[in-house]
Parts: sequence; structure tokens; C-alpha cells
Amino acid sequence: MLNRLIAAVFTAAFGLVASTAAWAEYPEKPITMIIGFNAGGGTDLAGRALAAEMSEILGQPIAVVNKPGAASMIAAGDVAKARADGYTLWFGSAGTYVTKEALGQAPTPYGEGLEIIGLSGTLVAALGVPIGSPFTSVEDIVAAAQENPGTLRWAHNGVGAAFMAMGQGFVTANDLDVVGVPFKGAKGLREALIANQVDFGVVNAGDRLRLGEDKFTVLSVIAADRSQVIDSDLPTLAEQGIPFVEVPSPVGLFVPGGTPDEVKAALGAAMEEATSRDSFVEGMAKLFIPATYLNATDADTYVKELQGNIQEILPKLRK
Repeated sequence: MLNRLIAAVFTAAFGLVASTAAWAEYPEKPITMIIGFNAGGGTDLAGRALAAEMSEILGQPIAVVNKPGAASMIAAGDVAKARADGYTLWFGSAGTYVTKEALGQAPTPYGEGLEIIGLSGTLVAALGVPIGSPFTSVEDIVAAAQENPGTLRWAHNGVGAAFMAMGQGFVTANDLDVVGVPFKGAKGLREALIANQVDFGVVNAGDRLRLGEDKFTVLSVIAADRSQVIDSDLPTLAEQGIPFVEVPSPVGLFVPGGTPDEVKAALGAAMEEATSRDSFVEGMAKLFIPATYLNATDADTYVKELQGNIQEILPKLRK
């Protein structure tokens, strides 16, 4: 009996050592990064920039696959159900995920089906209007909405998406009676502004620099301070004394729940090195996306604070 017990303990210990050694070889094959938005949007561009750097560091290709739908929750759900071995990753907006969770539309509770590896940047939102709009300032929008309740239409990229939550934070804080119009992704809402189909919309804060000033007019960045403002010509809502609920859109890397610690550590180390490279920081600057790295622990704290902010606008998001 004792001999069998010793043999069982030895076998278990050997298996643990063998398993640890196996994970120490990670990665041994190509990795897939799934992004839940169309190619060319802010999340996609930020994810591809990170994938290129991490691929060099890890020594394996990282294939980026776009799987849009449900404000990226289809992609998140697929990754949550994937094998927890570090070869299927989700790159997405933590802001969108916890907003969808608050609405009961996330595939799993935050931190369970998906575990955070780190955050690599922040998608900063701004308020834009069509070319030739009578609104030349955010104050104009607020005044018009208050004088004509229920008439102004504003564009966003889908119920529960981070940019929609940012816009709703502005609408709620100013008690505006306006009509939200959802579009499929950032491209759709930009096209609505260009075609003068809406009165204002929530766009990427870098769109004016990236696309030029002849598409639509960007009035103000939805931000509490200038640390995340790349377009220096734009004021923030805070600087103008305009109230809003801050619901930022930090983007980062997630793995299926239960991924071995050794694999998460390898991905975390690669992500930290990738985001510190000049090539990554400069590449993100060219995309007009602020590069801001947070490790798993700090990112988790940040996201949980974000969950509290979302509760302030949750009743409006549900309408």
C-alpha cells in the first residue's frame, strides 16, 4: 500500500514538473488574436500594432482575425470558450466589455471566462458634427437639445460599445433629451456624420488629424484631463466646464479563463516589452492612439473602477 502511495506521489510530481517544463516552451506554434470589430477601426489598429511587436518577441506569428458583431461580444465569447492554452487571444475594449456585462450582454462575468493580461492603450472619444453644422461648440449642442427636446439625433457605434457609453455619459450628465442612432462600428457613424444624417456623434479623438478637416468637424474631446489628448487643438469637456460621466475605453489583451500562470506570465512579459518599444509608441502615435501600458494587476484595478462609473449611466443605456 505504502509503495503504491509513494509511486502515485512520484507520478504526480513528475507530471507537474513535465507540465511546467512544457509550458516553459510556450509558444511552440502560431497564436491567433481575435478582434471583435472590422478592420481599420481604432481597436483593430491598436491590436495589430501590439500583435506585430509581440510576434517578434515571442518568436511566433500572431494572426489577427476580425470577427465583428454585438459590439465585439461575439469574438469575446468565442475566445472565452476556446482552449485555455494561450494560443487564442482576445484584443478588445475593457470599457465595452464591462458595459456589456452591466447590460447583461457579456458572454461571461468580467475576470472569469476571460482573464486580463494587460492594457496597451486608450481609445479616446470626441464629439463631432457634420461640416456646415449650426453647432460650432458643445455649448451649442447642449443649448439646442434643451430648447428642442427629443429632436436632435446623435450617432454611436452600437448599444453597449465603449464610445456609445462615453457619449451617453455626456448626454446623461447634461440631462439631454436626444435620440441615439446606432451604427455598425466607427466607420458607420463617421459616414453618418459625413452624410449629415445626424446632428452630432461620438468619434475617435484622433479622427481630425487622421482623416482631415473636410469630413466632419470635431468640437471637443470627452476627457477629464489632457494626458490622453493627442490632438492639441481640441479642448476637453472638463476644460470647458461641461459635465460628463467619465467612461474611458482602455484596450488590451485577454485570454480564456483557466490559462496556466506560466503562459499568462509569458504573454504579460512580452506585452510589457512590446509596449515599451519606441516602434510601438511611435506607431500608436501615428494612429493617434495614446499608448498607456498597465500590467494585469493595475489593469484589473482600473477596470473595476470603470465598472462603478458605468452604473451612473446604466438606466439610460438600457433604454
